[in-house]
Amino acid sequence: MANRTISLVKTNKDKFFVKLFVVLLVVGYYFFADSNASNTTKIKQGIEMENVVAQAAFQRGNIAEKEVRYLDALQHYQEAHDLVPENALYLSELGFIYQTLGKFKKAIGYFELALAGNLKIYGEGHPSLARDRNYLGMAWQSLGKAKKAIGYYELALASVLKTYGEAHPVVAVYRNNLGVAWKSLGKAKKAIGYYELALASSLKTYGEAHPTVATYRSNLGSAWHLLGELKKAINYYELALASGLKTYGEARSVVASRRNNLGMAWSALGKFEKAVDYFELAVESGLKAHGETHPDVASYRNNLGFAWDLLGEHEKAINYYELALASDLKTYGEAHSSVAMVRNNLGIAWKKLGEYEKAIEYFELALASDLKTYGAMHIQVAMRHNNLGGVWDLLGETKKAISYYELTLATYKQTLGDEHPRTKKVAKNLAKAKKNKGK
Repeated sequence: MANRTISLVKTNKDKFFVKLFVVLLVVGYYFFADSNASNTTKIKQGIEMENVVAQAAFQRGNIAEKEVRYLDALQHYQEAHDLVPENALYLSELGFIYQTLGKFKKAIGYFELALAGNLKIYGEGHPSLARDRNYLGMAWQSLGKAKKAIGYYELALASVLKTYGEAHPVVAVYRNNLGVAWKSLGKAKKAIGYYELALASSLKTYGEAHPTVATYRSNLGSAWHLLGELKKAINYYELALASGLKTYGEARSVVASRRNNLGMAWSALGKFEKAVDYFELAVESGLKAHGETHPDVASYRNNLGFAWDLLGEHEKAINYYELALASDLKTYGEAHSSVAMVRNNLGIAWKKLGEYEKAIEYFELALASDLKTYGAMHIQVAMRHNNLGGVWDLLGETKKAISYYELTLATYKQTLGDEHPRTKKVAKNLAKAKKNKGK
């Protein structure tokens, strides 16, 4: 009976009738169970059937998630949760899907419910609590709240150290995540400390040729990249890429990702032609691994567009940006940070071509999206305000430019401080705009 139930629900494509089928199945199972059974037994049987149907919905969600059909996955996970609301695993997966879709506050809500549920079941010190806190750290970090993320990561790390000791792989994972958080705060040296601990532990656990070792080397490359030590970064990226090629061959996402990182490093060194080569290889590997509409492929196309833009090939850049945007819209919908980033890049390219009104259109769409994702006082939102200020300035709309520069400056002062180069640059542009207005 259980196997038939799962098969029927999986193959029914009409959403209304799937839900109707579930209701009738559970109600029918309750009312038409063995007439000799007690009401308590019937209720128990009904609950068991609800669990079976919820598990089927959860498995459909897993399949959709693996196939990058995130909106379908969300619907299936929601069905599972509606049937068994207290299941912490279903809560966690809903959190993950909302995180993937850029709905970070919703993700946090579900992760908090999962944590509360597991605390009630297990009490402190259980590995599931460390996992839930790690997820909460990831979500808060995505919202730009790195310090809050670090608090959760440190709790998770302390718990698994107590449970497993130093040399366990999950300890290395949480140290790596702490490195990522400190890096996002600009504390690259602190990040390197965590990445090196994660790498040393993983070398002992796995040896040289393991994919996890390559991941931590790649992250070390990103931290050295942030410090401007680009040749050191390239060395780590190349070690990670060589390992990935040896382990997986060409057609794997990790190979594409490391080629993308090398493209970013060479771009930062001003070697844009070399960057283009790596980005093109990244797109090629990504297409082999995922096909056309995967978010990673969209990201590599965006970066390829950016490199062409820096080489002055603005129309070529726009072509890649438009491919990336179409893919991201299909994957995420309107209100996602990746969609906003690509629209922002399209605005920059059109601005360089002198199409200021077209640039404003893209900048405004990017701003609207990021406001939904992050709220007003976030650095990404400030960058969108700054871009709008710049283009209105070029159009001679000084009053509008001043308004956007002021919004940018307020956020930069709060998030970066008065002495940061970006803050100083915006303050200078604002002063110049005010001076022009006075003429």
